[in-house]
Parts: sequence; C-alpha cells; structure tokens
Amino acid sequence: MKSFKQYILESTDKKIVRATGINGSGRTTVTYEDGSTATLTGPRPIRNNNPGNLEYGPFARSQGAVGSDGRYAVFPTKQTGWNAKINLLKTQTYQRLTLKDAFNRYAPPSENPNYLRDLKAQTGFDLNRPMNSLSDSEFQTLVNAVAKIE
Repeated sequence: MKSFKQYILESTDKKIVRATGINGSGRTTVTYEDGSTATLTGPRPIRNNNPGNLEYGPFARSQGAVGSDGRYAVFPTKQTGWNAKINLLKTQTYQRLTLKDAFNRYAPPSENPNYLRDLKAQTGFDLNRPMNSLSDSEFQTLVNAVAKIE
C-alpha cells in the first residue's frame, strides 16, 4: 500500500482554483486553473486535497484553501493540503497539549469516537505524551497516521 506522501508525489493533478459543495452531499465541484470544471466524488480527504479533513475557515484560508465542500476546506493541490495539516499540528494551540487532548480537539469524540483508539493503534504512542515532545520522525509517523485515519 502506498503512503499518502507517495500518493502526493506521484500525483499530476491539475491545480484547483475554486471549489464549492454542499456538506454531506459526497460531491465537490471544482474549477481548475485551465478553466475546466469537474464534480469530484469519492473519499472527502482525496477529493478535497485535504488529508487532515481541516474545516474551512480562517486557518484553512491562511494555508491556501480555495473553497469548501460545505464544511471542509478544499486545497489547490494535495501538497498544499498536506502542508496545512502539518502546520496546524505545529501551532502552539496543539503543541502545548498532550496527544490525547490535541486529538480530542482535532477530532471531537462526539464526531469521531474511535479516533484516539485508532491513533494509538497506528502509532503506538502514549497518548498522555505532550505533542511538543515528539521527535521529527515521530511527528511524521503521527501525520501519516492522521492521513490514514481520516
């Protein structure tokens, strides 16, 4: 199975410049830089170039989001979405928390009751560990796990 990073590097998708959708419809309508349009279906993180399923708002826009599917940000490229997820998890808001607290914030248990269990299974990390204690390699493991869970 390919890692999400490999998927990004192999991708030659066109750059999205605008996106719209209706939350829950399973479709995102995009306009590419060449002016062509398409209605994308399939898993939300893939169709939205958003492997972290970041919600659309000020942070996502500051990271380059070009629209939303009604709730979640759509990024112009897979790499832009990947970077946005990393940048969010590196903010002081997240870095000052334990993994458990950070991911209860990132993916509230009311919406994602198994997120912490899956994160623990994917990484093997102690969830009471502070986010800012992760080495670069461990942080990369965490980011890859989030992409798989999402």
